[in-house]
Amino acid sequence: MSTVPSKKITKANARPVERSGAEAYMQQVSEALKCLPFDVVDQVVDALWNAYCEDRAVFLFGNGGSAALASHCACDLGKGTIMNGHRRFRVLALTDNVPLMTAWANDASYATSLPSNSGDSSARTTWCLPSAPAATRPMF
Repeated sequence: MSTVPSKKITKANARPVERSGAEAYMQQVSEALKCLPFDVVDQVVDALWNAYCEDRAVFLFGNGGSAALASHCACDLGKGTIMNGHRRFRVLALTDNVPLMTAWANDASYATSLPSNSGDSSARTTWCLPSAPAATRPMF
């Protein structure tokens, strides 16, 4: 059995292209970047930098696809910040430990299975960053 499609692409069934696919994609990315709330991005960068300087741990979490984004971000921050002998960023995606997360959800509730900012400024692990869109609605 061949994996090559039997139907050849002709002008009749080829996608219409005003620009190359790559060029059109880069134009869309450029337009999307112009719409970013740069003041909010700066606030997140400042909060992350302060957490790093104060040797605080940052906990990331999300729901569904946002859990994957939190995991990816934790990996990038944890590995990508080790440069020139500087220390690692203390970061953990809470949703990477499914057994622990579901144990808390089972014993307490899903609504309280992930931490929130405790307000205790003396603690070294008080900062949480939900991954969008989880940041805008309850987790469960």
